[in-house]
Amino acid sequence: MIAVDGKYPSRIRMDSIAKLTDQAVLTKIAVEDKYSGVRATAVAKLTDQALLEKFAVQDKDSGVRLGAIANLTNQTVLTKIAGDMRIFASDSFEAAARLHLALQDPIVSMRIPNAKFSTLYNRDTKYYSKYIVFPNGDKSHAFDSPVAVGGEIITFTVSQGSKCLAQDTWRSYFPSEDPPSFISARVTVKEMIGQLFGLPEFTQVVLLELTKSSIPEVRAGALASRGYGCVIPGYDPAQPL
Repeated sequence: MIAVDGKYPSRIRMDSIAKLTDQAVLTKIAVEDKYSGVRATAVAKLTDQALLEKFAVQDKDSGVRLGAIANLTNQTVLTKIAGDMRIFASDSFEAAARLHLALQDPIVSMRIPNAKFSTLYNRDTKYYSKYIVFPNGDKSHAFDSPVAVGGEIITFTVSQGSKCLAQDTWRSYFPSEDPPSFISARVTVKEMIGQLFGLPEFTQVVLLELTKSSIPEVRAGALASRGYGCVIPGYDPAQPL
């Protein structure tokens, strides 16, 4: 079977996995495969919520974790991953959980039924030259090999059947010098939720109701779609109206 045969390139295996429905085979790939992209593709097809929770919370690979969050339906687990709802999401995992919770809100799901949330994760790398710093503060390139600094490119998509309803991509911002060893992408879903709320199904009355959501990104998205941008004078979008 191509999906489980490591002799095939990852891209071909991922295409094959996308067509699989056998949960036992998908679980084996998600748990045992050595390629993170292959594992993430399998996780996106899993239905076992307990296993998905384990991947979403404990896995060491960000792409696998995001894929699991996008596939979770357990609102208690999603709320736990979503973090402190008094402020906007602080990382991609919180952002993904909040977007998924927003899609499960009855007000939203009634207007865009069967909406599918999916994620795509790719690694990014930038190479930095080493410097020698002299006592007077001057710098000179060292002759050592460049230092690789890791980053990421993250895409969230909300679709309905073959139709893309909303999509956004975030990537790591690499500074000109003195970077840390890894730079996370700054993921925020306020604008993406605003895209969804721009659909004709979301009337002004519905948007007003959504400004009372417990999720700050939903409140901000509703305000933006009502024509207020993300801020009303004297109103903090991190707090419900």
